[in-house]
Amino acid sequence: MLLEAFQRLGGKTFSEEVAAVVVRDRLGNPLIVACELSPNMYDVAKVGDPDFDAVLQALGIDKTVIVTDLTSPPPQRGDRCLLAPGGTHGT
Repeated sequence: MLLEAFQRLGGKTFSEEVAAVVVRDRLGNPLIVACELSPNMYDVAKVGDPDFDAVLQALGIDKTVIVTDLTSPPPQRGDRCLLAPGGTHGT
């Protein structure tokens, strides 16, 4: 699968072929895992999913993620919304 990384919205930094990706917060806690199981077959898990810890362990990541609060601050003037409530894309 192709990983595209951005330092800021609209500013592509690099892309690279990878087999798996782990997105972590600033404290190093895994938030999202995406794995290519076979060509055109993928597994994506996010923190809070029932199988998230099992997916991390399958990748050799020995960490249990405990979610206590998934709230975020309200958007500030000028912020762009990538995913609107209900899972639709917005701006």
